[in-house]
Amino acid sequence: AEAIVAGILQEVSGDLKADLLLLLPWSQACVILDLLLGRGVKQSFALDALEASALEELGNILTNSFLNALAKFTKLKFCPRVPALAVDMAGAVLSLPLARLGERVEQALVIDTEFHHQQRYVTGYFLFIPAPEDLETFFHNLEVVSR
Repeated sequence: AEAIVAGILQEVSGDLKADLLLLLPWSQACVILDLLLGRGVKQSFALDALEASALEELGNILTNSFLNALAKFTKLKFCPRVPALAVDMAGAVLSLPLARLGERVEQALVIDTEFHHQQRYVTGYFLFIPAPEDLETFFHNLEVVSR
């Protein structure tokens, strides 16, 4: 929980209420920014406006692609909002969806992901966190038996 991460959080409404979080270890966020902007990123954990905008837009594209795939798989309708960027310790970034959805959140769909570009690899995580009252709907549509 002490590691610095970049998190792109997208609120989701529609057939259920959820949050989608793209979580990137800071070193991986720097690699992505280097690929996008063609310049090294300082390791100070402070992003300039262009760097923040690039991460937000990348997060917007990736989270919406993930939501579209999930919508096709589950046959649920998702209405995403504009994503927000947070750079902080992992525990602080993970607390954002918990605060919004209620601290009773106990389950999430976690997808370990990897991006490849010209011999460079970036790893990160997608966390799809349904509101507790929508878990049954989500797991039913995933065809997973909820405990």
